[in-house]
Amino acid sequence: MGRFLTGVILGLLLLYCGKAAATLETIAHQALPEAPMVLSYATQPVNHFNKTLAQAQQQQVAWSHDPKLISQQYAGASFELVKSKEYQGQVITYSVRPPKLGHPQLLLILALDKKAGNWELHKARLSWRCSKDDFFSTKHCKTNAIDSTEP
Repeated sequence: MGRFLTGVILGLLLLYCGKAAATLETIAHQALPEAPMVLSYATQPVNHFNKTLAQAQQQQVAWSHDPKLISQQYAGASFELVKSKEYQGQVITYSVRPPKLGHPQLLLILALDKKAGNWELHKARLSWRCSKDDFFSTKHCKTNAIDSTEP
């Protein structure tokens, strides 16, 4: 039963994330030989951001009315928006942060809904790719940046 559920969850996740995979091949700093898979993700908090977003929409702040700009606001300056698409009434955005010394490449997937004319962040999911992996997951990455003990 556990294997079946894992297979179903992986299948749904790949269906949800599969559309971003092709665009990730073109990311600078570390081109991927083929479309990566997302094996797992960590759900990120959205409540505090949604309060900030609602205030910004009330004040007619420009970024708060465009799902791509909302995504960039949530992700921060170190992420690059690589894909945005409509899917089942939501706007799904995919943003990537290139790997940095001692830190893996990050993939942030956001789902935004428009309710009563205002945008709301429905879900935020974060996954990363360790330096020697061809997939995104939430597994611990080993790094040699600090481990060096040679004199």
